[in-house]
Amino acid sequence: MTTTAPSEPTTFHDPHKHRRITYIIVAAVAVVLVILGLAMYNRAERNQAAEDKADQLIALFQAQDLPVPDRDQIIRVFGDDGGAMCDDPGNALKKAVRDGLGSNGAAGPGQRPVFIAQRTIEGEKLALSVYCPDQLPAFQTYVNGLDLSDVVKG
Repeated sequence: MTTTAPSEPTTFHDPHKHRRITYIIVAAVAVVLVILGLAMYNRAERNQAAEDKADQLIALFQAQDLPVPDRDQIIRVFGDDGGAMCDDPGNALKKAVRDGLGSNGAAGPGQRPVFIAQRTIEGEKLALSVYCPDQLPAFQTYVNGLDLSDVVKG
């Protein structure tokens, strides 16, 4: 009978250690992304100009007998510069969203165009006139191509 000398101990990689390192790296990347997101987040400013423009928009909505959103909500969404609404309101994506709102809500072959409520467009035109009047002519050109109707009653 022959005996063999004990061999060198085999070193195995600890899978738990590799997972731990992976978790630490993923957590660090997530923390960096959250910090970058918070630093880059552009929140609508609440200042006197934002409050004045919100009051002006509310007055215009009331004069046209349109439903008036909450004043604080208007200030949060539009701020003092109109927010996303004034960032090229005539671009293709925004047109596609508006056109999609002018459908029956079905998907696929059941989707059909419907008349867009005149009041909806009037509300958007009023908001544009307050926050970014320079964008109003381009929006009006877009609206001229729509089939509008008085389908919504206040």
